[in-house]
Amino acid sequence: MKKVFLEAGILCVLVAGFLLTACHSDDEDSWKIGIALSDYNTIERWAIDGANMKTMLEHYGFTVDLQHVERDVNEQISQIESMITAGCKVIIVTAVDGTQLDAALTKAANAGIKVIAYDRLLMNTSAVDYYVTFNNTMVGTQQGQYIVDHLSDSATPQNMELFTGPADDNNVNFYFNGALAALNIGDNLDVPSGEMTMAACGIANWSTSVAKTRMARLINAQGYAPAGKKLDAVLCSNDALAEGVVAALTEAGYTAADFPIITGQDAEISAVKRIIAGTQSMTVFKDTRLSAEAAVNVVRAIKDGTEGSLSFGAPYNNDVKEVKTISCETTVVDKDNYRKVLIDSGYYTEVELQ
Repeated sequence: MKKVFLEAGILCVLVAGFLLTACHSDDEDSWKIGIALSDYNTIERWAIDGANMKTMLEHYGFTVDLQHVERDVNEQISQIESMITAGCKVIIVTAVDGTQLDAALTKAANAGIKVIAYDRLLMNTSAVDYYVTFNNTMVGTQQGQYIVDHLSDSATPQNMELFTGPADDNNVNFYFNGALAALNIGDNLDVPSGEMTMAACGIANWSTSVAKTRMARLINAQGYAPAGKKLDAVLCSNDALAEGVVAALTEAGYTAADFPIITGQDAEISAVKRIIAGTQSMTVFKDTRLSAEAAVNVVRAIKDGTEGSLSFGAPYNNDVKEVKTISCETTVVDKDNYRKVLIDSGYYTEVELQ
């Protein structure tokens, strides 16, 4: 399955028009770039991100050291330190825990290595130079607004439950708070379980199985059923959580005809298939071709000494400094536009979504 994701990522790059020149100088060949990714096997998009960046960088003549880990911060620290020892000029990091890498990143800074935080901000450190991400508050806003826009008109309060990611992923703050601001829970929208804080709703490691277990508990505790107490919506901050929620609802007897509105993020193949089948309502698409290209452009600017030509949006504060940020836009995908956004753009093929 991983091979499919990697090939899909490479195909995305080529189809999208990111055909990069193979002409490069010997100086470029001497530049090694480290890419340290988290959740590589757990969350489908990271395999695609890694493939996109590696393909682009290699087309520009850079040597790439791509390493990945699941949720072991000590292993990621070891990987980053090995990249420093190997002489990488730039290290791109998607952190397991963005608050735990300062010592390793400081070693990189002391060695003259530039650090790019990729999609997850590196916190509590001065040793990060750039941040390439998506508008993560907008991700949550799009999820929450989708629920508001698609709830049926009703004079009685409508019921929803909330699922988000772990506290060690700094993006969760933006996803969750963006969604809550759009939902404006109260009046005609209720959370019967009362579980509304990130601590109560956060799922460790973005685990599908843990999300499924929690949803099953809520079904039993609240008496949700297709022909009983209605569940109108479930906010899920990403597709892995949505997968677990859908599995629990399916086991409880729900069918596509009576599923609640369920959100997601990342446009994973399995999630798009659920959208087509009617068991997941939407996903927020982060076009990894755009973020990968942005990260590669930063690397090239560092190498060429043209960092001043880069265009930045609003910086993100990591509790130590304001980090220069390139923020890519996100797109809501549902049954009405998935073909145009994902297939017509070349991100996926028709066959992959069958």
